[in-house]
Amino acid sequence: MRADGLPRPASWDGIGYRALWYSHAMVLPIGIWNQPDDPLIDVPLVRRYAKRADIIRAWVFFVSMYLACFMLILYLLLFGIP
Repeated sequence: MRADGLPRPASWDGIGYRALWYSHAMVLPIGIWNQPDDPLIDVPLVRRYAKRADIIRAWVFFVSMYLACFMLILYLLLFGIP
């Protein structure tokens, strides 16, 4: 994208959420959970420049993130807060 003279799709990173936004843009189909007019990231631009390896990395990040959240909730339900 930089070689084509385009700016970064997400101008604000906050506390590191850019990876989360990029993974959602690449993994989820455009719809209710992945809006094409998202004010924080240019979803169509990210999808156009994503390569196969980027999409695989996005899937790994996406699955591992939600699996870790699920495991934390399951642990808290089974063992309570220590």
